[in-house]
Amino acid sequence: MKTKQFATDTEVATLVDAFETVTIPASEFTHAAHIAVALSYLQSRTPAQALEHMRERIRAFAAHHGVGNLYHETLTIFWMRLLDHVARTYDVDPSRRRSPRRPKADLPLWRRTNLIVARWGSSRPVEAHYSADVIASNAAREKWVPPDRLPMPF
Repeated sequence: MKTKQFATDTEVATLVDAFETVTIPASEFTHAAHIAVALSYLQSRTPAQALEHMRERIRAFAAHHGVGNLYHETLTIFWMRLLDHVARTYDVDPSRRRSPRRPKADLPLWRRTNLIVARWGSSRPVEAHYSADVIASNAAREKWVPPDRLPMPF
C-alpha cells in the first residue's frame, strides 16, 4: 500500500478506502498514512466533523486489528488541529524555488499530502508542546489535555 509520494487524488482515495474498510494491514498504516487520511477528511468535512470521523475510524481500525490501546485523544486532536492549520497556510512549493506563495488548500490533495508528509511526517511537533509524562498519561489518552510546554498557536 502506497503511503508516501502520491501521484493522483485517486491514490489518496485508495488509501482512505483501505483504512475505512480496514483492509490495510496495521503494519502499513504508518504515520504518513495517518496524515494522508486526516488531510482527506479535512478536505471533505468541517474540522469538527473530520475529527469525529477520524476518532471513529481509528477506534474501528484498532478494534479490527486487536490493538486495544491504540487510540489517543490528545494526540488525535493535536494532529487534526495542526494538519488543518498547515493545510490552510501559505507555503512555497519546494519543487519550484521561485514560485509565488499559494495556499496549500489550492493544491490537489495528492500534492498537498506529499508536501505536508515531507515536512511533518518525520518531525516531532508534539514534543515542543507536551512533556513526555503528560503525553504518556492515561488522562491524555482518554481526553483532551492542553499542552504543558508551548501553547498551540492554532
